[in-house]
Amino acid sequence: MKISLKAIIIGSVISSSLVFSSVALAATYKDITEPTTIQIEDSQIIQVLPEGGFIYNSNGTSDYNEEMVQHNNSQLMTYQEYKEHIEYSLQSSPLTLFEPSPELLSADPFSQKGKVLADKEIYVSQPFSGSGWRFSNLKFIAANGTGRWLKWTSIYDGGRVGNYNSAESTYSGRGLYGVELEVGRARYVDTRSDWLYYYTYNPVPGTRYIVENR
Repeated sequence: MKISLKAIIIGSVISSSLVFSSVALAATYKDITEPTTIQIEDSQIIQVLPEGGFIYNSNGTSDYNEEMVQHNNSQLMTYQEYKEHIEYSLQSSPLTLFEPSPELLSADPFSQKGKVLADKEIYVSQPFSGSGWRFSNLKFIAANGTGRWLKWTSIYDGGRVGNYNSAESTYSGRGLYGVELEVGRARYVDTRSDWLYYYTYNPVPGTRYIVENR
């Protein structure tokens, strides 16, 4: 029952997004299953989203607004269960490359899936790779009453953060727009009460991004 539940929740997402090639992993096996940039107790409950990423509370609590969980179309499980499924997915195949699922990244910035992050909530994407410009199929904004700033981190490769106009202008080849994210260096970005997107060019295998409202 436990395995079935996990398979229903994220199995199809993660497994279907794994494509194999001779490209070497930029992130190690342990980096992917237990990234040091994510500090969560194994018993903490997280929200696993349909595209394979997850949201958790930075204060260590496992309490979530039921309405927001339904809005995100997410499922609740412990972080240990999530890690076990990631590890199982890696062991079941000779993984060398993550290829983004359509729900995770796309080659254009025209996303309509918005994620509102409550105070102290953190979103962690599924690991991915790709070629050319890749844009998150999610857009983010801070919940009302929690300020306008969100904290962004790009792991294992650099990236950029910007609103729709910045993402679209970059996509159209008019130049590089938005705020640059250096590898592993967190940076606060002012939403200016607008949705923000993550995008990156030729992301190395194992790349992921983190968005925090704290």
